[in-house]
Amino acid sequence: MSMSKVRAKLRVGGRLLPALFTASIIFAISHIPSEQIDLSSGGKLGTTLVRLDVAYHLIIFLILSISICFGIRARSTRTLLLSALIATAYGVSDEFHQLFIRGRDAQIIDMFINCLGATLGSGIWKGFYYMIRSANQPAGKKGRH
Repeated sequence: MSMSKVRAKLRVGGRLLPALFTASIIFAISHIPSEQIDLSSGGKLGTTLVRLDVAYHLIIFLILSISICFGIRARSTRTLLLSALIATAYGVSDEFHQLFIRGRDAQIIDMFINCLGATLGSGIWKGFYYMIRSANQPAGKKGRH
């Protein structure tokens, strides 16, 4: 294998580091037993915690999806969908992982929120990609994709 091929593979591996880091954070947080998390379900605090949980799932899987898009240099609809699918699959596997953690369980609503975050992340990546692409085109070629 030539050195240029080795360098190219290392660049791809390096581009995936943000996605691997984000996935590691998700795993670490999911691995915390419920006794170590104050999830009081009564009154205003319980409602706030539910909102924080929804926000966490949405944002962390949005970040994961964008990180995957960055890692695989997603440009086409196919690769954007692949990024969202990978992030969603990781979300489902993360919920399954929680079945084995003391005091935790899998929530179907969390899986849907993970999917929504992953889809939004791929959509945001697509928007930024096309915005940058159109800004870098010469003046005579703007509007043609």
